[in-house]
Amino acid sequence: MDYDLSTEQAALREGVRRVLKDAPAPELAGLDAGQLKQALLAWAGRLAPGGFLQACRSGGLPLLLAQEALAAVSPALLLGLAAGPQLLGRLLARYGTPTQQERLLPALEQGRGLGAVALGETGTSPGPDSLQTTAAPQGEGYVLSGSKGSLLGGPLADWLAVAAESPTGLVWCLLPAGAPGLRPGPRTATLGLEGAAFGGLELNGCPVPAEMVIGPLPDRGSLAALQSWEDELLIAAGLGVLARSQQAAAAFAKEHRSGGKPIIAYQEVGFKLAETLTLQQTAQLLAYKAAWALESGDREAGALLACAKVFCCEAAQRVAGEALQVLGRAGFARGNPVEEAYRDAKYLTIAGVSMEISRQHIGEAVLAAY
Repeated sequence: MDYDLSTEQAALREGVRRVLKDAPAPELAGLDAGQLKQALLAWAGRLAPGGFLQACRSGGLPLLLAQEALAAVSPALLLGLAAGPQLLGRLLARYGTPTQQERLLPALEQGRGLGAVALGETGTSPGPDSLQTTAAPQGEGYVLSGSKGSLLGGPLADWLAVAAESPTGLVWCLLPAGAPGLRPGPRTATLGLEGAAFGGLELNGCPVPAEMVIGPLPDRGSLAALQSWEDELLIAAGLGVLARSQQAAAAFAKEHRSGGKPIIAYQEVGFKLAETLTLQQTAQLLAYKAAWALESGDREAGALLACAKVFCCEAAQRVAGEALQVLGRAGFARGNPVEEAYRDAKYLTIAGVSMEISRQHIGEAVLAAY
C-alpha cells in the first residue's frame, strides 16, 4: 500500500484547505431550507474550481483526504455538498445513459445544483429486498407511486434519483424538483447534523418519461453499490468528527486550569487524550487502507470498507464522548465543536450499512478467506 500522493492528487486536498482557510467557518445550524440551500451552493461554487465535486464521482484516497479536511470543519457541510455528486453522480456515471449524464452531471459537479438519492422506504430499512415504491408502465415511460423515508439532501435537491420496482426489474427514475406528483415531506428535525437537510417524499402518480429512467436493470447491484458509496462518505465524516473532537479537547486541556495548572498536567486527562488520539490515528489508517483498496481493486476492498465503517464511526462516537468529558460543563453547553460532534457522531453509526449488518459482512468475508 502506497500513501504517497502525486502532485495532482495532493492538489485536491490542498485546494480544499485553501478554501477553508480563506472562507469563514460555515454556520449552517438554524438556517431554513432556502437559506441552507443558498449557503451550500455558495460553498459548492468555492470548491468546484479545484475539482472537489468532480472527484466525488471517482473516489479513492485523494478524495478521502480532501473530504476529511472538509469534515473536520463541518461534517454537515461535507454531507450536504457531497451527497449529490457522490451518490447521484456515481449512479449516473455507472448506470446512466450519455444523455442523462450530459444533462445532470455538469450541474452537480460545477456547484450549480444539488442532488439526492431516494432508496429507503417509509417504515423499512434500506435494502435490496425492501423496495415498495412501484413504477407502472405508461407509454414508453413509467408512473411512480409510493413513499420514501427521510433521505439526506431531499428537501434541497434539484434532482432526485428514486429507486422503484417495475414489472421487469429495478429502475431508477430521475426527477426534477417540482415534478408532477412529487411531494416533498417536511424537513426532519434531527439530533445532530443540523446543517444538513433530511426529509421524506411522497410519489402520487408521478410520470417519468423514458429518457429519464435508468433500467430496468438485470440485477440489484446498484443498490449494494449505492450503500457502499454512502459508507465511503460516512467514513470521511467520521474522520472529521474524530479530528474536531480531538483538537477541541486537547486545546481545552492546555488552556483550562485547575489547582493552579492546566488540566492536561493531570495524569487522568493525559491518559484520556492519549487513548482518543490512538483511536483517531487507528481509524485514519484503516480508512486510508480501505480507500486505497477500493481504488486499486484489491480483493479485500469490500471487507476493509465494512471494517472502516464500523471502526471509524464507532470511534467517532466514543472519542466525541471522551472529549465532552474533558471539557466538562463547558462541553455540555450548546454551540461548541465537541457538543456538536457528540450529536453528529450518532448518525454515522445508523446511516448507510448499519453496524450490525457491517459486522455480518465482515464475518462472511473472514469465513470466505480463511
